[in-house]
Amino acid sequence: KVIGWGVSFDNLLADKEGVQIFMEFLKIEYNQENLVFWLKCEDYKKLSYDEVCLAAMEMYKTHVSEDSMEMVNVDYNVRKKIEHEICQASVHLFHDAQQHIYSLMKEDIYPRFKRSELY
Repeated sequence: KVIGWGVSFDNLLADKEGVQIFMEFLKIEYNQENLVFWLKCEDYKKLSYDEVCLAAMEMYKTHVSEDSMEMVNVDYNVRKKIEHEICQASVHLFHDAQQHIYSLMKEDIYPRFKRSELY
């Protein structure tokens, strides 16, 4: 199973134990907000229409707003697009931000994780 984590980032994210160990690594690096946000985006896509609006506001306040406590590193245009569309609360609202965070983790953090003692 651990070998699969090193084969691809997607394998790591698909494995519950892999996600837990990756989260531990991110906590050591003070970078866990990225994985927390990515996981929330995955859950967000599965919500019912009634749940989406409340979840969208919570995710925005926690991870996207410029004064959020666990702000993720998304570019200005993505942040503004979310702010503009938040009232519509579609299941695709956080797609661009999630893709950006995924790329950041895959290209920057994941290689460091594979070189770490936790891996």
